[in-house]
Amino acid sequence: MLLRVRPATSGGEACNTELDSFIGPVSNQYNIPGGEEGIIPDAPLPDGADGIIPDAPPLSQHSALTLKFGSKVQYTNVSEGCSQGNANAPCGVGGHVDYGYTTASIILENDVSGQVLFYQIILYDTRQDLGCGFNPCQANTLWFDKGTSQSSAMGGSTWYGVSHSIANYGKPCLKPMGPAGNYSLNVLPKLNQVIDSAASSGAAGLDSNKSNWRVTQMYLGIGLQGDTLLTTLFYDVDLVGQGGW
Repeated sequence: MLLRVRPATSGGEACNTELDSFIGPVSNQYNIPGGEEGIIPDAPLPDGADGIIPDAPPLSQHSALTLKFGSKVQYTNVSEGCSQGNANAPCGVGGHVDYGYTTASIILENDVSGQVLFYQIILYDTRQDLGCGFNPCQANTLWFDKGTSQSSAMGGSTWYGVSHSIANYGKPCLKPMGPAGNYSLNVLPKLNQVIDSAASSGAAGLDSNKSNWRVTQMYLGIGLQGDTLLTTLFYDVDLVGQGGW
């Protein structure tokens, strides 16, 4: 799968509102060279399947889960809109902040407990050199959703969300208008880690049985708050699972 996209926005978002511009695979076929086993089968979607990974083995049956991609921050500009008047603008708290971030993410679903886990790897944050906010250049873990019940219209599931910095993988963060980063990340140990540590991190309701979790989707893109412009390039995206199945 090859993605070459430039998600961008016009800036000037309403305060305390995040605008997300995410992309994900839409093809229902995935070719794996050399016969390597992948979690996205090279077969049509069965009737009623949701997403492009309808039959991924459970997380417990994986020996590795490798996310590969390249990314480059091509343009960024942050103005003091929502943070105007703050002593440390564009930093701030609540909705009084202007910033943007770049992420590569994986979604896992648990049909037994009716839960969804959003796992984000933060590659760049406009505040990373300002001494505030989430700094992807340093190892960080942030649970941004510790269990939110969704309406029946949204499937009635309970959503959880956690972010790691790219530095958690010992890899460099992206820099604005800097060189591209080419990443090959085995995310399986980190996924196991966040599931095992959920209870002690305040997400006590998350099912810790990894036999009940499977990968169902992935996405890449940016999130913005306040008066922020951000353009990011992604390319050569690949997600492959290995195991004894």
